[in-house]
Amino acid sequence: MRLRFFLSSPGDVADERTFAQQVIEQELPKDPFVRGLVDCEAVRWDDPLSPTKVEELVASLGAKVVDYTTKMQCCGGALDRVGEREGSLAFCRRKLYDVQGEGADVEPVA
Repeated sequence: MRLRFFLSSPGDVADERTFAQQVIEQELPKDPFVRGLVDCEAVRWDDPLSPTKVEELVASLGAKVVDYTTKMQCCGGALDRVGEREGSLAFCRRKLYDVQGEGADVEPVA
């Protein structure tokens, strides 16, 4: 049996995403419970240090992709899920101001 684990996370947790991939592909297959029975593969959205997939999609739709200061930072959504609404909104607000400052009309999220 083949198990594929999709890893998707903010760009500012690249180390954690790499660690998860190592566990999935190197450690999990050694576990006696699954050894020889399951082939594990981590599927990553794209390179966390140089994300391009969403940008390629946006460009293919005819939009102009812009760079902005907080591009590689978390949007703050996870903070809201742990009761930190104000912190979450502050992260989101900062990203929106940065994108707006570069002349963008839309901020796609994934």
